[in-house]
Amino acid sequence: TQKAAAQVKKLLDGEGLFCEFIAPRLWEHPNTIDGAYTANDPEMRRYAIERSKRAVDIANLMGTKDIVLWLA
Repeated sequence: TQKAAAQVKKLLDGEGLFCEFIAPRLWEHPNTIDGAYTANDPEMRRYAIERSKRAVDIANLMGTKDIVLWLA
């Protein structure tokens, strides 16, 4: 994850661009189809939380402070 984020950041920096936001994309993964944070299955809730924490870590690596959570 760190290597991939560094590569993307370098690419963006080279083009004079920046990462506006990071999103954990919980709405499209099969594990979170039942509501992510509110899923009936505790394992899927843990998955959603861990994926969200990973998104925060990536945001930090990319130098952005904005996280988008689309809870649909």
